[in-house]
Amino acid sequence: MNDPNGTIHHGGWYHLFFQHDPDRDTWGRMHWGHARSRDLVRWERLPIALAPDAALGEDHCFSGNAWRDESGRVLLFYTSVRGDHDGFTTEQWAVRADEDLDTFQRIDENPIIEPPLPGQPEIGRTARDPFVFERGGRTFMILGADLPGEDAAPAIPLYEATGPDLLRWAYRGVMYRPPASQREFLECPNLLRMGDVDVLVVSPHGPVAYLVGHFDPTSGVFEPEREGHLDESPDFYATSQFAFEAADEPVVVGWVRGWSPGRGWNGVLSLPRRLSLGPARELLQRPEPALATLRGPETATPGFVLGTSQRRWSEAPAVPALELVATLRPGTGASGLRLVDEGGAEVLELSFTDGGTRADLAGRAFDLPETPDGRHRIHLFWDRSVAELYVDAGCRVCTRVIDAATGTPVRVEWFSREGSFEVERCVVWSLDGIW
Repeated sequence: MNDPNGTIHHGGWYHLFFQHDPDRDTWGRMHWGHARSRDLVRWERLPIALAPDAALGEDHCFSGNAWRDESGRVLLFYTSVRGDHDGFTTEQWAVRADEDLDTFQRIDENPIIEPPLPGQPEIGRTARDPFVFERGGRTFMILGADLPGEDAAPAIPLYEATGPDLLRWAYRGVMYRPPASQREFLECPNLLRMGDVDVLVVSPHGPVAYLVGHFDPTSGVFEPEREGHLDESPDFYATSQFAFEAADEPVVVGWVRGWSPGRGWNGVLSLPRRLSLGPARELLQRPEPALATLRGPETATPGFVLGTSQRRWSEAPAVPALELVATLRPGTGASGLRLVDEGGAEVLELSFTDGGTRADLAGRAFDLPETPDGRHRIHLFWDRSVAELYVDAGCRVCTRVIDAATGTPVRVEWFSREGSFEVERCVVWSLDGIW
């Protein structure tokens, strides 16, 4: 799998669609796979929802999202593709779902947006990844696109539905274009309403970025005020929001990537993340609370201090999947924790340096905010070959894939290479599987 698509809460189920080639474990002929869950934790695989229709000239069904028309019926919006990466043509298509989201039918009006785009000379031919949202009683769609010509640059064009069936769309201009120094295509744009601000999330061929600002439905322009990374690593990518979630804590998921082919599978869904805003309107993330239902036996370790070149094993047993919560006070030197397999080989390292203002998870380094007392709270999930780390209420999050990991049990070892390192408290749970 790759990009999650069409995420929606409907009829008591969380429905997840996702980019998928059923015939290989590398990128190929894109379909929309389908799964559903009652709690965002335990998932049920369903039949493929969308396959390229050769009779209609389709080669791929690229990414998109789900929304309801005025009658409450669910529509899937996606990018229909002819050709391949060396030269493809994109159109935006819509699909109607039945009440239970069991069957899907392409509408006769397709394409709802197609190139060339009359009256839209600045939009190129590779517009894709539709995202539909509402503001002020009006329904809009944004796309990832580029501006052609000598000044070719990424942009996010805006469209507005001209009827309640959401099958006709009028171009409203470019909603957002990044600074000239940022030239990467903005894939999978999401626009989320959180309190009195809007959050634009984009995947620019690297770590997922977010911009907090304001979208004006009248002018059709998004004005950013601050920005950051949703995740510090490119191993997390192509986010999708569960439509119709509460605006104060929207749920976002992403595609976790980074394995080599040849396993028979490739790519997984990230943990669901609930988003909120901090006091400075920075984006905060926390793992879905329902994940706590997977916790097995708990091992709590009282506080301890390590000096230079000292180590200490956690009392938790070796397990293939675990959750760890700890409060730390790093010293001036390098300190942190390692996951070590039963043969003594290091599988993963999390280290803190520069007085606890910088962290490194499996070779991905990032800055941490300074705290008044030098403490940091970490929340780490390890699932056989994937680590997701939340630091300080989720103001920093980092996802890492360890391609060589085999799923063998691991133990937690604390270390201090230089200086003093205090672990005030640590709790470790083994994690059960969801299936």
